[in-house]
Amino acid sequence: MWISGKAALPPRTLPKIEQKFLELARTPEYFVRKKVSQEEALLFFAHNPYKKELIQELPPEEIIFYESGNFVDLCKGAAFVALRAYPSGESALLGWGLLARR
Repeated sequence: MWISGKAALPPRTLPKIEQKFLELARTPEYFVRKKVSQEEALLFFAHNPYKKELIQELPPEEIIFYESGNFVDLCKGAAFVALRAYPSGESALLGWGLLARR
């Protein structure tokens, strides 16, 4: 898999990731939706150039974090629903429109 001309993940890792996602999807979890400012989001993901790029591309009113326990992530919506609907590795790419960029 390639993103922006750089190798993101070796294809052999995708089945392991998909297996873990499916395991987590069967576990009841509760997610809290939290709207944050662009400044707060950029500070939180200061160590992650990929997330910073996504944050800078989003309109400020669409910057949303989802929290579950200690897990916090930038999210545009129902990733687990997309995971069930698409083959390995495509769900996250579809969520951010990266398939169209390939």
